[in-house]
Amino acid sequence: AENADRAEATSEFFRTILTGVSPEIAKGEDTTLLRAILDKTADRIDVEFGGQRRAAIEMHATMSTAYHAISEYESALEEAQRARELALAEFGAESEEALGALVQMGIAYSRLQQRELALSTFEESGAEVERVFGPRHPLALRVERGLGLRYLDERQIGDAARVFERLLLRHREGGDSASEAYVVSLNGLGLARLGQRDFAAAEPLLEEVLAAREQAFGQDHPDSITALLNLGTLCKEVQERA
Repeated sequence: AENADRAEATSEFFRTILTGVSPEIAKGEDTTLLRAILDKTADRIDVEFGGQRRAAIEMHATMSTAYHAISEYESALEEAQRARELALAEFGAESEEALGALVQMGIAYSRLQQRELALSTFEESGAEVERVFGPRHPLALRVERGLGLRYLDERQIGDAARVFERLLLRHREGGDSASEAYVVSLNGLGLARLGQRDFAAAEPLLEEVLAAREQAFGQDHPDSITALLNLGTLCKEVQERA
């Protein structure tokens, strides 16, 4: 029991540190040292937590998220695959741990431009998560966002619009209209409407995204600049159409 408590405490300590590695922090920073620290941590997980499967799974999942933040997507995929392998053995295919790792794999495939694998993984995990936990579970919403972004990348604009409309409805019904997830979905629908050349619908969505980004990060943050550029693209399209 003492060893289990120690493993859980150590796992929680590292998770607290690693979850602070966000894309906002990593953008524009030299991540060489951070990558080295993550690599050393990854190499030690199964040694340090070998007898504590749950802690090991959580650590691999956290490492995957941290690698994503510094754009090391191959390593992110490896950590997600290891988390899923352990979760399948320990808790089974319908566990939140196993399905969560599958979602992380889909995100990594998407970032690595492995399009068919990304879509099939999102579709598989989405169907399973919704069946086991229901459509409003946080994991189900995360799958939907990943699928919507993948549709945008594939220029499947109609499919993307339907996904983001559904997501925004679920966020609003849940009283969640201030989170990062909500803003990502808002931006996704705005870009989809822009792709459909429905400029009247796209404009208020993209304006709301810009306001949210500037409030959260300031005007000079890369996400705020991207939001401003999206509005600039909209204005240009409107002028060309006039």
